[in-house]
Amino acid sequence: MLEQLFVRYYRPLIRFFSRRVGNLAEAEDLAQDVFVKLSRYTDQTELGSPDGLVFTIAANVLKDRNALSRNRLVDAISEHQGLTGSAKRTPEGLIDQIAPDRIVAGQELAEMLACALDELSEKTRTIFLLFKFQGMRQKEIAGNFGISVSAVEKHIVIASTHVISRMGPNVRD
Repeated sequence: MLEQLFVRYYRPLIRFFSRRVGNLAEAEDLAQDVFVKLSRYTDQTELGSPDGLVFTIAANVLKDRNALSRNRLVDAISEHQGLTGSAKRTPEGLIDQIAPDRIVAGQELAEMLACALDELSEKTRTIFLLFKFQGMRQKEIAGNFGISVSAVEKHIVIASTHVISRMGPNVRD
């Protein structure tokens, strides 16, 4: 039964995920996750209508991926700003605790950024994150998405403009 589902749904799942994540390798990984979850059903003969089930699982896999990406983004921004909540060393070797208000402020900024990015299309958000936080070159991003460097630049401008408009004076490079 699982083999039949694989034959029937693998390519549609790849298209479904590719449109949303813009990366074929990641789309393949997400499709694989769907089949792993499907394999956990003990009685596969009673799946009923597999169409609804397969794409419900796919939507949940995508939500899980987005939530994980969002959490990683918040952690990365907090860490970048030195707001991990852990102590930092002073030149004298003493431990100086980060002020709680700085921790909260950093977490609030990170959450504002994450919310602003959630308002963007999946493709624009992914391109922006790859460029700004992963340090990927625009040419490399263009190759991964099968688009021109000019199109990558436009996505970055759209995302940057949106983030600045949503966060206002709170934005720091």
